[in-house]
Amino acid sequence: MKKENLRKFRITLFYLIIFLVMEIPTGFLKAKIFLAFTPDNSLTMRFHALPRLDSTICTDGVSPILIDIALVDSNLEPVPYALIKVYMNNFTGKITPKYPITDKDGRVTISILPDSHQVKNSIQTGSSYTDSIQPNYGFSDTIQTSNGYTDYMPTNNGYPDFVQISSSYLGSIQTIDNGYSCSIQDSNDYTDHIQTKNVYSDSIQNSDGYPDSSKLIDIDASVRLEAKKSKGVRCNFKLSPPPVLLIHGFQDTSESMIPLKHYLDNKGFRVYAIDYDTNSDIESMAEALGSFINNIKSDLFEINVFTDKVDIVAHSLGGLVSRYYSTNEFYSEEQNIRKIIFINVPHHGTPWAEAGAALLDSPFLKELYPTANLFTSSFPSSINKGLNHKIQVANIALENDEVVPLPSSRLDAWGIETKIYRIGSSPLSLESIISNQAGGSSRHRQILFFVPVFDNILQYLTYNQSYPRKRR
Repeated sequence: MKKENLRKFRITLFYLIIFLVMEIPTGFLKAKIFLAFTPDNSLTMRFHALPRLDSTICTDGVSPILIDIALVDSNLEPVPYALIKVYMNNFTGKITPKYPITDKDGRVTISILPDSHQVKNSIQTGSSYTDSIQPNYGFSDTIQTSNGYTDYMPTNNGYPDFVQISSSYLGSIQTIDNGYSCSIQDSNDYTDHIQTKNVYSDSIQNSDGYPDSSKLIDIDASVRLEAKKSKGVRCNFKLSPPPVLLIHGFQDTSESMIPLKHYLDNKGFRVYAIDYDTNSDIESMAEALGSFINNIKSDLFEINVFTDKVDIVAHSLGGLVSRYYSTNEFYSEEQNIRKIIFINVPHHGTPWAEAGAALLDSPFLKELYPTANLFTSSFPSSINKGLNHKIQVANIALENDEVVPLPSSRLDAWGIETKIYRIGSSPLSLESIISNQAGGSSRHRQILFFVPVFDNILQYLTYNQSYPRKRR
């Protein structure tokens, strides 16, 4: 009997020692007892938020909201080991730590990472640009009401004609995988070049150079913080999609992207376009791209908009520049791209490169031949064989592009599906290629002027896309 009592005493003494070892330095039990007898609403919660209150935070998947909380009593003494409840209003996200508890100094820092799809339901569908009606074949009917762009309505065959109000153009651009059509053809079965200044407005920006804030799809959101026996506090801010950067192709300028800029601007995105020297080398082009992205981030920071990443829509050579920039070693220090949407990009080179170099007096074009160093050495030796597996990717191509053969446009090796369109019906010929390139009316470029393609890009920007398959 005595041995049994002695054993119980030793066990009790052991746990008492453990309790004292834990309680003396932490004061956990004391804090809980104090909290239990504290009057309601007698504790005060102070906080500091980064970014600061009423800022705009881009939902780029990596930019968190950081909130540093201090909980004190009526004597300004810290209140340790108090659970902080976090309520997200009008958005969802990941909270770290999942159960925030103040430390012995009454402080805790909470990180909230908003989900990247927050603004998809805020995309403007009834703006001054278009009224959108979803027909049974998948693309929207776009009925222009007053701005002089286009009427886009179904014809007798069930597919839409793309009719320029101020002209008599008629024709078709088809998606090979579904047969939809909506584009423009002339009597020679080739697509007419549409002059941007006659179709779209001249600018999508205010005089200060920033996108028109009245059209932005930023949403109001807030975080409410509560603790037992304290008054709750609220942090208010706005959420926005990441800025969109448009990159033009070879011997082109940002003016070629104005139609897409105007479309996305009217959907509420912050849209930028870069001009760069396409007759330099790929390294210089990539350097210019990196500098431009950092300038976007800096400019947005000045107006209280915070983002770490941008979304890119790149046409032709612009896609190769994006790939080169995002797969070189220096990119590991930047990591500033969330998505890349490719349009008519010669991912594997183009057989017309050597002929084009002589025709257009551009030695750089030889670097785009399929056996050039870029495709046989640079890309294969870079991150994931030349397509970053940490960046979401979407790919658009033309089945009958004069410049880039369809097999060269595909990204099958990385498991990326390609949305394929077709413009016109006449077969390609060397004469038509030279004529259309010289006149600026090539199919390769015309895809930049069609609303159905813009609708496609809008979907890619709004929803998460696939990541390239890892290659060894």
